[in-house]
Amino acid sequence: MLLNFDAGWYNYLFDDAKAISFEEDRKRVKDAQLKDFEAYSESDKMEDISRRLILSRCKRPETDIELLRRAGFRLIYTDEEIGEKVWDETEKMNYGSRPMFMLRGVK
Repeated sequence: MLLNFDAGWYNYLFDDAKAISFEEDRKRVKDAQLKDFEAYSESDKMEDISRRLILSRCKRPETDIELLRRAGFRLIYTDEEIGEKVWDETEKMNYGSRPMFMLRGVK
């Protein structure tokens, strides 16, 4: 069994609508005077790396599901609202445009 918790963390680098939503997250966080999880010294480096990663360009979790199928997983379950269950309010505000999902696959 495989359990994976992830999100389309850097999809905003390749999708204009997601980029707008990402910037709206930053504004909401600032307006609420919360810690901005994207304001760290190596964020530019992370974006540079992410531009070279295949999954940063893909629709998620749909692509993940297809990759699991190709790898031989048959019993695949997705919870696309897991972030609502596990994130606190600051995380929800920081990551609103990049919802976490959970994948469970059984071979």
